[in-house]
Amino acid sequence: NNLTAKGCETLASTVVSRPSLRKLDLSYNDLCDAGVMELCNVLRTPFCTLKTLLSFCKVTVDGCSSLALALTSDHCNLKELDLSFNHLTNEGIKLLTEKQRAPHCSL
Repeated sequence: NNLTAKGCETLASTVVSRPSLRKLDLSYNDLCDAGVMELCNVLRTPFCTLKTLLSFCKVTVDGCSSLALALTSDHCNLKELDLSFNHLTNEGIKLLTEKQRAPHCSL
């Protein structure tokens, strides 16, 4: 696949306009942290009903930071987050684990 961070901008607006979309398989794309940030902006909106997201997308600790913020949003509906085969580091995993325990997190 050839979806990059730039394509995530367009994809993010599409996700908002499709409230019935529940699963988005973005595996094996070069989203990197910038693309993840675009998607996280959408996850924090009340219009996003995504439940499943991400693997093999070159996510690092910076992307984890964006995800951690999105996970604690009142509007984030994410139930499954596959971050396998990314470059998370211990720091990134710690950020996500701490936020996953928050009362608003639906994971």
